[in-house]
Amino acid sequence: MDDAFGIFGKDAKIQTETRGQHREGKRLTKLQVNAFDTLALPYAASSSEIRRRYAELLRRFHPDSNGGDRSAEEQLTEVVKAHQILKKAQFL
Repeated sequence: MDDAFGIFGKDAKIQTETRGQHREGKRLTKLQVNAFDTLALPYAASSSEIRRRYAELLRRFHPDSNGGDRSAEEQLTEVVKAHQILKKAQFL
């Protein structure tokens, strides 16, 4: 059976998880929810908490902090993207 509308698959789980997520009276988009999850922050995190967590993860995953080891580069990219999404949404 084909699930053309994504009712039963993993997309359905994402839709039900993000449904009802609000911040400052606005409903969060999937990208914003994923950004908060990537940074491991609650959806109601303040701008200073977001900045602090971003800086912490940046230091943790940056190759210069790891003796040039680039194994965490993908995680670093995800953290930077998450920060950009939240910044564009004016949560910072």
